[in-house]
Amino acid sequence: MLQFVQENPQQWARALDRAIDDALDVLVCAATGEAFVESASRPGTLYAVSVDGCGCAAGHHGQVCKHRAAFLAQIGELALPASPANCESCCGGGAISYRGFDERCRECNGSGVKPDRRLTGQPGVDIVAAAA
Repeated sequence: MLQFVQENPQQWARALDRAIDDALDVLVCAATGEAFVESASRPGTLYAVSVDGCGCAAGHHGQVCKHRAAFLAQIGELALPASPANCESCCGGGAISYRGFDERCRECNGSGVKPDRRLTGQPGVDIVAAAA
């Protein structure tokens, strides 16, 4: 595991959560092996990512960013403890109270655990160019 990940596990965990919430994909150019992640706030903008950095504004300042977190998780360098997060809608209680009665949380279906928005059965890396 990389040293910088061990230094800031909470920051990396939050960055990876943001990447998952924004459904960020890691795109790899088959011809060059370069990796890119699309901006969530500026669709169509790709940031070059690597183990050492990211082309986004946060990455230019050496900060932890969701693009790099997505890339590091994809290549297996960002292994964080798999503790389920509380559902934000019901604060982990599984129910929402309305004037004296409880209703099962629609977001987590009453589990109290934040739903995992990642697609299942889909490739984690999309090939964006083929070698000629």
